[in-house]
Amino acid sequence: MTDLPNGFYTGPDGHERFWDGSEWHDSPNHPPAAQRKSGPIKKFKALKTRTRVSIIVLAAVIVLSGIGGAIVAIASHNQEIAAAELAETQKIAAEELAQKQEDERVAAKAKAGEADLERRRDNRAAAVSDIEASVKEMADGHAADGIIEGPILSVRCTTTGGISIDDISIRSMLFECFASNAENEDGTSTGFYYNARADWDNESWTYGLGRG
Repeated sequence: MTDLPNGFYTGPDGHERFWDGSEWHDSPNHPPAAQRKSGPIKKFKALKTRTRVSIIVLAAVIVLSGIGGAIVAIASHNQEIAAAELAETQKIAAEELAQKQEDERVAAKAKAGEADLERRRDNRAAAVSDIEASVKEMADGHAADGIIEGPILSVRCTTTGGISIDDISIRSMLFECFASNAENEDGTSTGFYYNARADWDNESWTYGLGRG
């Protein structure tokens, strides 16, 4: 069976004729069915369709492969950035920790240094009291021996030259000591001068009668 347009029919001789409803007409535009080669044409069209589909599928695979490769490259780049940022963060944290520890060490050292200075100042203040006690003991002896007039009421020692007792950089100091034997009505005192010298490195002192 062949596919013919409406109104066309194949006769016994293989020629196609057209029936217009009242009479038959030869169809010069349609060769006999035996001479048509429609099969191979249909097969070629089908082959062309399959080829086109294959090309489309191949193109899609290539595009998807490219997209997949791009995604992998982006992911790898992002991982590198994240790793670099993490390394930088860890580096900064380590540097901050090291700086904090150094600051704490310096602060602790400074605090220890201040504590040591305070201890040494306290020791010097206590030593001055000891020097005054030593000078009074000597003055009492002098008064007993008649060298000076007693009784000795008190002794007060001060550094000479305006030097401060708290100046730790000075390793030795001279003192002027006044041994009072009377308190005047005007608030002044009378008495005798003594001198003393303190050696802070050896934590020792010497003293004697007179201003030195």
